[in-house]
Amino acid sequence: SKLTRLELHNNDFSGPLPKELFEDSSKLHALSVSSNGFNGALPSEIALATSLTFLSLSVNELDSAIPTEIGDLTVLRSLFADDVALKGTIPTEMGKMTALEILSMRYNSLTDSIPTEFGELTAVQTLEIDNNLLTGSLPDELQHMSSLVAFFWYRNKITGELPTSFSNLPHIETLNGAYNDHTGKIPTEWGELSILVELNLGVNYRLNTSIPSEFGNLKNLHDLY
Repeated sequence: SKLTRLELHNNDFSGPLPKELFEDSSKLHALSVSSNGFNGALPSEIALATSLTFLSLSVNELDSAIPTEIGDLTVLRSLFADDVALKGTIPTEMGKMTALEILSMRYNSLTDSIPTEFGELTAVQTLEIDNNLLTGSLPDELQHMSSLVAFFWYRNKITGELPTSFSNLPHIETLNGAYNDHTGKIPTEWGELSILVELNLGVNYRLNTSIPSEFGNLKNLHDLY
Protein backbone atom coordinates (compact mmCIF):
# COMPACT_ATOMS: atom_id res chain seq x y z
CA SER A 1 0.00 0.00 0.00
CA LYS A 2 1.10 3.59 -0.72
CA LEU A 3 -0.96 4.95 2.17
CA THR A 4 1.10 7.23 4.41
CA ARG A 5 -1.52 8.61 6.83
CA LEU A 6 -4.76 7.10 8.16
CA GLU A 7 -7.03 9.00 10.54
CA LEU A 8 -10.03 7.07 11.88
CA HIS A 9 -10.49 8.90 15.18
CA ASN A 10 -13.79 10.13 16.60
CA ASN A 11 -16.06 7.57 14.96
CA ASP A 12 -18.17 4.68 16.15
CA PHE A 13 -15.99 1.83 14.91
CA SER A 14 -16.19 -1.26 17.11
CA GLY A 15 -14.90 -4.82 17.27
CA PRO A 16 -11.26 -5.94 17.25
CA LEU A 17 -8.65 -3.61 15.85
CA PRO A 18 -8.08 -5.03 12.34
CA LYS A 19 -4.62 -6.51 11.94
CA GLU A 20 -4.92 -5.57 8.27
CA LEU A 21 -4.27 -1.97 9.33
CA PHE A 22 -0.69 -2.95 9.96
CA GLU A 23 -0.12 -5.52 7.24
CA ASP A 24 1.30 -4.17 3.97
CA SER A 25 1.84 -0.84 5.73
CA SER A 26 5.50 -0.22 5.01
CA LYS A 27 4.82 3.41 3.98
CA LEU A 28 2.33 4.26 6.76
CA HIS A 29 3.73 7.09 8.88
CA ALA A 30 0.73 8.16 10.97
CA LEU A 31 -2.23 6.20 12.32
CA SER A 32 -4.97 7.42 14.65
CA VAL A 33 -7.83 5.18 15.78
CA SER A 34 -8.56 7.12 18.98
CA SER A 35 -12.04 7.73 20.39
CA ASN A 36 -13.79 4.73 18.91
CA GLY A 37 -15.15 1.49 20.33
CA PHE A 38 -12.41 -0.92 19.32
CA ASN A 39 -11.95 -3.83 21.71
CA GLY A 40 -9.94 -7.01 22.03
CA ALA A 41 -6.21 -7.56 21.88
CA LEU A 42 -3.77 -5.10 20.41
CA PRO A 43 -2.52 -7.19 17.47
CA SER A 44 1.12 -8.24 17.34
CA GLU A 45 1.03 -7.31 13.66
CA ILE A 46 1.52 -3.74 14.82
CA ALA A 47 5.23 -4.51 14.50
CA LEU A 48 4.86 -4.66 10.71
CA ALA A 49 4.18 -0.92 10.49
CA THR A 50 7.87 -0.15 10.78
CA SER A 51 7.60 3.34 9.24
CA LEU A 52 5.14 4.65 11.84
CA THR A 53 6.19 7.88 13.49
CA PHE A 54 2.80 8.71 15.07
CA LEU A 55 0.35 6.26 16.67
CA SER A 56 -2.74 7.15 18.68
CA LEU A 57 -4.86 4.38 20.20
CA SER A 58 -6.42 6.43 22.99
CA VAL A 59 -9.98 6.06 24.28
CA ASN A 60 -10.87 2.56 23.17
CA GLU A 61 -11.55 -0.66 25.10
CA LEU A 62 -8.70 -2.86 23.94
CA ASP A 63 -8.50 -4.64 27.34
CA SER A 64 -5.16 -5.98 26.22
CA ALA A 65 -1.57 -6.46 27.22
CA ILE A 66 0.99 -4.50 25.23
CA PRO A 67 2.53 -6.90 22.69
CA THR A 68 6.27 -7.25 23.01
CA GLU A 69 6.49 -6.74 19.26
CA ILE A 70 5.75 -3.05 19.76
CA GLY A 71 9.47 -2.65 20.42
CA ASP A 72 10.06 -3.08 16.69
CA LEU A 73 8.57 0.37 16.03
CA THR A 74 11.99 1.95 16.26
CA VAL A 75 11.19 5.16 14.35
CA LEU A 76 7.98 5.93 16.26
CA ARG A 77 8.14 9.42 17.79
CA SER A 78 4.72 9.74 19.42
CA LEU A 79 2.67 7.01 21.12
CA PHE A 80 -0.66 7.85 22.73
CA ALA A 81 -2.36 4.91 24.45
CA ASP A 82 -4.45 6.64 27.11
CA ASP A 83 -7.65 5.12 28.49
CA VAL A 84 -7.62 1.95 26.41
CA ALA A 85 -7.79 -0.59 29.27
CA LEU A 86 -4.22 -1.77 28.79
CA LYS A 87 -3.22 -4.37 31.39
CA GLY A 88 -0.23 -6.45 32.39
CA THR A 89 3.38 -5.35 32.47
CA ILE A 90 5.11 -2.76 30.32
CA PRO A 91 7.31 -4.78 27.94
CA THR A 92 11.04 -4.32 28.37
CA GLU A 93 11.21 -4.32 24.56
CA MET A 94 9.87 -0.77 24.61
CA GLY A 95 13.40 0.26 25.50
CA LYS A 96 14.25 -0.30 21.82
CA MET A 97 11.89 2.52 20.75
CA THR A 98 14.68 5.05 20.92
CA ALA A 99 13.07 7.60 18.57
CA LEU A 100 10.17 8.19 20.99
CA GLU A 101 9.65 11.78 22.05
CA ILE A 102 6.19 11.45 23.61
CA LEU A 103 5.09 8.31 25.46
CA SER A 104 1.65 8.50 27.05
CA MET A 105 -0.09 5.48 28.60
CA ARG A 106 -2.36 7.13 31.16
CA TYR A 107 -5.60 5.80 32.68
CA ASN A 108 -4.96 2.09 32.17
CA SER A 109 -4.41 -0.93 34.41
CA LEU A 110 -0.70 -1.51 33.81
CA THR A 111 0.99 -3.41 36.62
CA ASP A 112 4.45 -4.28 37.98
CA SER A 113 7.51 -2.05 37.76
CA ILE A 114 8.61 0.61 35.33
CA PRO A 115 11.18 -1.15 33.12
CA THR A 116 14.78 -0.15 33.68
CA GLU A 117 15.04 -0.19 29.88
CA PHE A 118 13.18 3.12 29.82
CA GLY A 119 16.57 4.62 30.58
CA GLU A 120 17.46 3.94 26.95
CA LEU A 121 14.71 6.28 25.72
CA THR A 122 17.00 9.27 25.54
CA ALA A 123 14.77 11.24 23.10
CA VAL A 124 11.61 11.12 25.25
CA GLN A 125 10.55 14.59 26.35
CA THR A 126 7.17 13.72 27.89
CA LEU A 127 6.53 10.50 29.84
CA GLU A 128 2.99 10.03 31.14
CA ILE A 129 2.25 6.79 32.98
CA ASP A 130 -0.06 8.16 35.64
CA ASN A 131 -3.34 6.57 36.73
CA ASN A 132 -2.24 2.95 36.47
CA LEU A 133 -1.49 0.16 38.96
CA LEU A 134 2.30 0.30 38.72
CA THR A 135 4.35 -0.90 41.69
CA GLY A 136 8.02 -1.14 42.67
CA SER A 137 10.37 1.79 42.94
CA LEU A 138 11.42 4.38 40.39
CA PRO A 139 14.46 2.96 38.56
CA ASP A 140 17.72 4.88 38.76
CA GLU A 141 18.10 4.23 35.04
CA LEU A 142 15.53 6.95 34.33
CA GLN A 143 18.32 9.46 34.96
CA HIS A 144 19.60 8.58 31.48
CA MET A 145 16.43 9.98 29.83
CA SER A 146 18.45 13.05 29.01
CA SER A 147 15.75 14.84 26.98
CA LEU A 148 13.01 14.44 29.59
CA VAL A 149 11.04 17.63 30.27
CA ALA A 150 7.91 16.29 32.02
CA PHE A 151 7.39 13.05 33.96
CA PHE A 152 3.97 12.12 35.35
CA TRP A 153 3.66 8.97 37.49
CA TYR A 154 0.93 10.08 39.90
CA ARG A 155 -1.90 7.81 41.08
CA ASN A 156 -0.04 4.51 41.01
CA LYS A 157 1.23 2.24 43.77
CA ILE A 158 4.91 3.07 43.41
CA THR A 159 7.01 2.67 46.55
CA GLY A 160 10.55 3.29 47.72
CA GLU A 161 12.65 6.40 48.01
CA LEU A 162 12.79 9.11 45.39
CA PRO A 163 15.97 8.67 43.33
CA THR A 164 18.68 11.22 44.05
CA SER A 165 19.88 10.51 40.50
CA PHE A 166 16.98 12.52 39.04
CA SER A 167 19.22 15.52 39.70
CA ASN A 168 21.02 14.42 36.51
CA LEU A 169 18.00 15.24 34.31
CA PRO A 170 19.17 18.46 32.63
CA HIS A 171 15.88 19.52 31.00
CA ILE A 172 13.30 18.45 33.57
CA GLU A 173 10.60 21.06 34.27
CA THR A 174 7.75 18.96 35.73
CA LEU A 175 7.79 16.04 38.16
CA ASN A 176 4.42 14.76 39.39
CA GLY A 177 4.39 11.66 41.56
CA ALA A 178 1.45 12.43 43.82
CA TYR A 179 -0.79 9.70 45.23
CA ASN A 180 1.83 6.96 45.50
CA ASP A 181 3.53 5.31 48.47
CA HIS A 182 7.01 6.82 48.44
CA THR A 183 9.11 6.77 51.60
CA GLY A 184 12.19 8.59 52.84
CA LYS A 185 12.85 12.26 52.16
CA ILE A 186 12.78 14.60 49.20
CA PRO A 187 16.38 14.41 47.93
CA THR A 188 18.48 17.47 48.62
CA GLU A 189 20.12 16.80 45.25
CA TRP A 190 16.89 17.85 43.53
CA GLY A 191 17.87 21.37 44.48
CA GLU A 192 20.20 21.18 41.46
CA LEU A 193 17.24 20.96 39.03
CA SER A 194 17.69 24.56 37.99
CA ILE A 195 14.80 24.79 35.50
CA LEU A 196 12.25 22.83 37.54
CA VAL A 197 8.86 24.58 37.39
CA GLU A 198 6.45 22.13 39.05
CA LEU A 199 6.97 19.47 41.72
CA ASN A 200 3.97 17.57 43.06
CA LEU A 201 4.52 14.82 45.62
CA GLY A 202 1.28 15.28 47.52
CA VAL A 203 -0.53 12.39 49.21
CA ASN A 204 2.52 10.20 49.70
CA TYR A 205 1.66 9.59 53.33
CA ARG A 206 4.93 7.87 54.26
CA LEU A 207 7.14 10.48 52.59
CA ASN A 208 8.84 13.09 54.76
CA THR A 209 7.77 16.19 52.87
CA SER A 210 10.15 18.60 54.59
CA ILE A 211 11.45 20.94 51.89
CA PRO A 212 15.26 20.83 51.60
CA SER A 213 16.93 24.20 52.04
CA GLU A 214 18.66 23.59 48.71
CA PHE A 215 15.31 24.24 47.02
CA GLY A 216 16.01 27.91 47.62
CA ASN A 217 18.17 27.66 44.50
CA LEU A 218 15.18 26.74 42.32
CA LYS A 219 14.42 30.16 40.91
CA ASN A 220 11.96 28.83 38.29
CA LEU A 221 9.87 26.73 40.69
CA HIS A 222 6.28 28.04 40.59
CA ASP A 223 4.23 25.10 41.89
CA LEU A 224 5.20 22.95 44.86
CA TYR A 225 2.70 20.47 46.30
